[in-house]
Amino acid sequence: MNRAEKELAYYRAQDALVKDLVAEAKARLEKEPGRAFLLARAALALISAERGF
Repeated sequence: MNRAEKELAYYRAQDALVKDLVAEAKARLEKEPGRAFLLARAALALISAERGF
């Protein structure tokens, strides 16, 4: 999840969904680490798609 936050800041992703996914992942990290991981991966995928990769 830390990587998703860093890429969000680095690439200045404008998609609100990415920001929501990262926030949701942070909220679930303590109780649901598996889901938090999947949410962070989804955010990374959206950042990549926004960049065109």
